[in-house]
Amino acid sequence: MIGPTATAAVLDVSDIRAVKAFFADRPAFNILVNNAGFLAPGSLLETDASSFELHYRVNQLGTFLGMANIAPLMASAGQGSIINIASIGAMRGFAGEFAYCTTKWAIRGMTRCAAIELGPSGVRVNVICPGPIDTPMLGSSDERHEWAKHVPLGRLGRPADIAGLVAFLSTDESLYLNGAEIVVDGGMIA
Repeated sequence: MIGPTATAAVLDVSDIRAVKAFFADRPAFNILVNNAGFLAPGSLLETDASSFELHYRVNQLGTFLGMANIAPLMASAGQGSIINIASIGAMRGFAGEFAYCTTKWAIRGMTRCAAIELGPSGVRVNVICPGPIDTPMLGSSDERHEWAKHVPLGRLGRPADIAGLVAFLSTDESLYLNGAEIVVDGGMIA
């Protein structure tokens, strides 16, 4: 449950100055969820440099900026939980999602490195890799229906399916989870 001290903000996570200003105004954080994401379908041959850079700036750079700005605050407090949201596109490739998948793979690597580096200071860093979640990012109703056919549980995920795991990773019940990659996909990549 989100308490009265929770902070939410509309923020361009790829804007270095905006991210620095956001963290400068808030001296203490226990939890950070890097959840911004961008997807514009395109194969390697269809992806131009500007599309690739936009994916990189939102998905990968945005995650880095969040971690880099909160890590000193959490480390000095001796505790914290950073939760990065990647995708099952970070566990296997998908045709037509070249730029998206590559940035999500990078988030897995950044999570592992940060978990090793920040663990001694009491800061945990984990990554959630959702499967297809029923949101507009997944495309049209027909596209979402097509994705659902590939899920053994027979349905798309719901935002609440991810939110529950985020809540768990935010609590003391997950104090020994660090560097974990948790797939929440209804069995799709099983």
